[in-house]
Amino acid sequence: MRKCFNPGWLSSNNRRRHQRRINQAMRIINKSIEKDELWRGRFVVRTGATNFIRYEDKSGCCLEIELSFIDKRTGFIWKTWESVNSICSFGGWRIWYMMNHFITEINDVWTKEGRDFLYSDKTDYTKI
Repeated sequence: MRKCFNPGWLSSNNRRRHQRRINQAMRIINKSIEKDELWRGRFVVRTGATNFIRYEDKSGCCLEIELSFIDKRTGFIWKTWESVNSICSFGGWRIWYMMNHFITEINDVWTKEGRDFLYSDKTDYTKI
């Protein structure tokens, strides 16, 4: 996992390097939620539109990306724009924070569905 978030790509002028980093981060978080015993792949994050920005002083570039957080059970989708540099820096904590925020605050699963339902629901959402 350390290799995935190597900071050498942050100053790259190659758009594909930035895109590969965000794709790796998406795979890691989606696989982790897929293997989780409680969620079983219920929540996923997908990438959408992108905007590649070169800094005026030519010191580097930044890839802005649209993220779609999806609840497969309800079909609820939350879209937001973020910088790949901010998402993947410092071990990728930001993408985990955003997913947690989506599940607990925006989608509010614990209040809407209740703890008993969540633990008793054995649906495998990886096939949806």
